[in-house]
Amino acid sequence: MKQNKKNTVGIIHYDSGNVGNLLKTVKKFTKNVILVKNNKDFDKCNKIILPGVGSFGIAINFLKKKGLIKKLKNHILSGGDTLGICLGMQILYKSSQESKNYKGIGIIKKVIKRIDNENNLSVPHVGWNKVILKNKSNDEFYKITKGKKFYYSHSFADKTLKKNSYAYFKYGKSCYNSAVKFKNLLAVQFHPELSGKVGLKIFNLFLNKF
Repeated sequence: MKQNKKNTVGIIHYDSGNVGNLLKTVKKFTKNVILVKNNKDFDKCNKIILPGVGSFGIAINFLKKKGLIKKLKNHILSGGDTLGICLGMQILYKSSQESKNYKGIGIIKKVIKRIDNENNLSVPHVGWNKVILKNKSNDEFYKITKGKKFYYSHSFADKTLKKNSYAYFKYGKSCYNSAVKFKNLLAVQFHPELSGKVGLKIFNLFLNKF
């Protein structure tokens, strides 16, 4: 059966890491989901998910080799539905200290940096942490995340100031961006596929309400 692009979700596969949990989670909402490994796969999809597996350099190198950088950037800037998770959020930035020889997609004109190892904090940051947002009572993402904890697993992040952030989390004394919203882009530093019932609400928002 030919897939309808209007109803097809594509998960970018960087040829590294395990996207099994993510694929399994998305299939709870729709069977029309494919792993995107090339241009032809990308063109079949109207919703794109950038998973949080692998490293910054490996992900960018894959996207370059497959000619997907420009396609992905155009998709986002034209208002195409996009969900970035952990690494999938970070590659949207200008660059990252994790892979200094690689430029990111550049949707966000900032640099991803290594988490501060202040007072012997554990790095990577692994475990549950609360998302903190400014009061946006009419925002569906705010309603879902208010007072809730999500699962994180990362060594790099966007260090920010509270006043400059749409959503953030605290680790030690520092604040880091937890989520970015731009047109029909939602990018989160945490892993909703590993965050239980509240994580499922993030997927429902992206898959059914965008």
